Amino acid sequence: MQGRQPGYFDRNLDYPENFAAQPKVEFPPPDFDSCHRYNATIYAADGTTEITPRILDSDDNVVPFPIIVPLVGAPCDDDDYYSSSDSESDDEDDEDMQQTGDRSAPVPTKQPSDYAYLLQRDLRQAIYGRVWQAEILERIPNSDGSVKWKITSERVAIKVMDHHQIMEEEGTSAERPLQEVSAMQHLQRYIAHGYGAEYIEATRNMSTRERRERSIQEMMEKHVMTALDVLSDDRNLYLVMPFCGNGELFDTLHRRTKFPEDEARFWFKQLLKGLETLQRAGMCHRDISLENTITTGDHVGLVIDFGMSFKNPYVVDANGRRQRCLVNRDRPCGKVSLWLLKSHNYTYHNYLF
Repeated sequence: MQGRQPGYFDRNLDYPENFAAQPKVEFPPPDFDSCHRYNATIYAADGTTEITPRILDSDDNVVPFPIIVPLVGAPCDDDDYYSSSDSESDDEDDEDMQQTGDRSAPVPTKQPSDYAYLLQRDLRQAIYGRVWQAEILERIPNSDGSVKWKITSERVAIKVMDHHQIMEEEGTSAERPLQEVSAMQHLQRYIAHGYGAEYIEATRNMSTRERRERSIQEMMEKHVMTALDVLSDDRNLYLVMPFCGNGELFDTLHRRTKFPEDEARFWFKQLLKGLETLQRAGMCHRDISLENTITTGDHVGLVIDFGMSFKNPYVVDANGRRQRCLVNRDRPCGKVSLWLLKSHNYTYHNYLF
């Protein structure tokens, strides 16, 4: 402690002294893979027993196109692509098509992937759409060229967001779904590079399932949520994430009313690990809360919801050191939730511990 100048601890050494605040840095536009929605015959895990799922939304309406199929590779010239499916048409034609089996919609320009997602249950509403529980389907090799699927035990969560609503509210809402997707992809690249070039090369040679399992393992280690898939069609943006069955940390607190000190420390440590990952990735979240911390069945906490985040601005000082800058003032962000706490008879102390 000797030799410190007076006022040393009055300064925030994270930021350079001789640089003015900088504007926030936006993430680059997100990368999308195209996809297609349709209905098809689904088989059990044995590949022979047919299953006819009847998928309902939160209002008990039948979901017209419950299968979301990523499209990859070269253009698809196979006329049998729709032999086991009902293709998507415009909204006004959806009901007629399901009744008549009309397959007049244009053939997609790419082939279906070796996996797909079956929407199963409407979990909750999101700002730009809804969050669904889905199950991963595997493609069954078929000699006649038709596309058939078998169900697996792997579940994911899919945030389905409406393109029109996103464009309509772009620039007016504090939540920015495209920046959220970009932030998650930036975070994913940062984590992968942290494991080194050999790891990245090995990942390219993995199967789809192995890559998915490795990506989920990375999230659990870093305590942040990234995307397993980002898909887009003419209507929606689909953000595919791991399914975390225990809900938000706030839900856990709501059920329990209060955390014992040891358990509060357990969750807080995981939240800090997630924040450390974000800081090392050069990101500012701006909306950290218990609602934005999701928990898994294995009691792992993940930081989620990057719709208000941005990249930290940096400058190089006279000594060649890269230093993080303060950020110019921006619109308000985050939430004011004290009214919610009062409505549940929480004290501020109980909310934290």
